[in-house]
Amino acid sequence: MMPTTYESPARLVPLVAGLSLWLFSLSGCGGGAPPAAPAEDAKAGAAFGFTDADPGTVLASDRLGAITWGDVDAFILQLGPDRRWPTSTSPGEWLKGLTRRVAIDRLLHDEAALVGADQDPEFKKRERSILRTAYSNAYLATLPPDAPPDDDVLAELYEEHRDEFNSPERRRVLNLFKRWTGEDRGPVLEELEGFRQRLVAGENFETLAREHSDSETRHRGGLIGFVQRGHFTADFDALVFGLEVNVPSQVVSTKDGGHLFAVTNVLEARSLGLEAVRPLLFQRWRAGRALERLQNAAGALPLAADAERMAPRNVASVLQAQRRQTTVLKVGDFQLSAGDLYELVRQASRLLGPQRPPDLARVLLDEIEAREILYQTLRDDPAFEAPADQIDRTRRRQLIDYFGERRLASWLDRQPALMQAHYDSNIGRFSSPPRLDVTRLAVPRGAGDAEVMATLEAAVDRLDRGDDTLESLAEVLKGELSTRQSLTPAQLAAVDPGARPFATLLREGEHSPPISSPSHFVILRLDRRQEPVERPLAMVRDAVTRHYIDTRGAEAFSQMSEALLEDAGFQPDEAAIGGLLGG
Repeated sequence: MMPTTYESPARLVPLVAGLSLWLFSLSGCGGGAPPAAPAEDAKAGAAFGFTDADPGTVLASDRLGAITWGDVDAFILQLGPDRRWPTSTSPGEWLKGLTRRVAIDRLLHDEAALVGADQDPEFKKRERSILRTAYSNAYLATLPPDAPPDDDVLAELYEEHRDEFNSPERRRVLNLFKRWTGEDRGPVLEELEGFRQRLVAGENFETLAREHSDSETRHRGGLIGFVQRGHFTADFDALVFGLEVNVPSQVVSTKDGGHLFAVTNVLEARSLGLEAVRPLLFQRWRAGRALERLQNAAGALPLAADAERMAPRNVASVLQAQRRQTTVLKVGDFQLSAGDLYELVRQASRLLGPQRPPDLARVLLDEIEAREILYQTLRDDPAFEAPADQIDRTRRRQLIDYFGERRLASWLDRQPALMQAHYDSNIGRFSSPPRLDVTRLAVPRGAGDAEVMATLEAAVDRLDRGDDTLESLAEVLKGELSTRQSLTPAQLAAVDPGARPFATLLREGEHSPPISSPSHFVILRLDRRQEPVERPLAMVRDAVTRHYIDTRGAEAFSQMSEALLEDAGFQPDEAAIGGLLGG
């Protein structure tokens, strides 16, 4: 069924903004021109009586004039082959929905032209992406195709990514924590048991955690995240991985307080063999090979020598620190900021989901750099014929999508109750993150790792009691001590990926269990914590609007579109639509 509701404009951006090779390979297109319509399209068209239909047949009208079958037919041909004909709805509803889509597009394009949206700096970035992709795709189409990979190549690729296809069980875990308030633990245990009974009766864990937990995770409704065995201590592992879904645990006492846990989702362990993932491996090979060919072509051009690009480690740090104005790539007259790259990574992650490349930021930078080099070279080559029609079609589509998102944001600003409700239900997301001052002991890994880990594990309780110090451990184990101040959990995780869940649960003066990384064993001491601060809606309105569009954009756009069509006097011609369908 061709959807008649809105599809987020952001969904289309990566196709012309640096991820097209990966996306085209996943869809089987391999880069270059869009796929040709299959022969089945003509058969389906004949079945509905469209083949001989008069393109001038008027199907609807609005303030801009008539909408003809020719307009709708042109719109259909821009869709993917699997979306050109109805499957789960009646032909009449399908055709009326398409007619409405054409009307909405036309009205948005007209408004965009009236307000000069095509001159907005943000749209200019998209326009540059359109040109970059169109020029370089036209060049790629001139290269001879690769032979498909043989079994040995796919087997080697499988071995490189084996860990992705074999994963242990993971569970989505929530936690409600109450600190002891004195020598007598009874009142806290009684309160937690009361919460447990309320959960058993059907109350929402996340709501209770948000209102009553003493942990920083209360700002996420108690969410710790998806964890696998080894994330907690052995006792907590046994508890969490023994729970039934949505059944709260018994109250668990620790030296700091009492806990309730719940598991809301279980991702079963999986082990996929080569044959099961062969199609995915082929897609990855195609994407990697296409990018390699693109980079080889760009690397042979003089402009490649002048390209300046930030080192991958520094890119990761800049993205974590959200230094949005920092330039991460410069090619000729083009610069890409960390803020622009962050948005591309965010959009592409939503679009690709679990099929995203593990090093997505690098893939984006690789492709943007190569395409930009090709574009700047080809635009100055008088012998190169630019794909003008393709550029015009894509530019129009992108302008409609860009202005549609801008108009939707403006429409949401005029819905204060809607925005207030969304803010209230996601308030933790819009609060400032906690800030952590930590001391970090890092012990290099090497021979005797098991003994070092055992020493560190045994030292944690002594450290918390004050019977030992990180300084003495550093001297004994030849480790390095460093202090880091005012870090967010995300910034801490950028340095030590396994540290985030421990650091957010620690009290001041407490030490984390040993955290293992490929190069070091790490213990963190929390020296000071600044708790999250709720920011008023007026301060974070833009972020609330963006999140609403990301999560509920289709619903909101549908409502806005109804008002747009009504204001434009949209009138479908039911008789003409029925006649086109042979009814």
